Amino acid sequence: MDEKYKEVIILKYLEGFSQDEISRLLEIPIGTVKSRLYRGLLLLRKALEGGERL
Repeated sequence: MDEKYKEVIILKYLEGFSQDEISRLLEIPIGTVKSRLYRGLLLLRKALEGGERL
């Protein structure tokens, strides 16, 4: 998984930041945060279901 997806997933689900806070921290638009979370979670789900390595 690309670092850009890992970064937002960690900030959201492990560190507890909101999407707005992540947007400000990383200096990227909120829409980018949302799309990276969505795509990152899809990749994570596929990896967990298929036993693939991240």
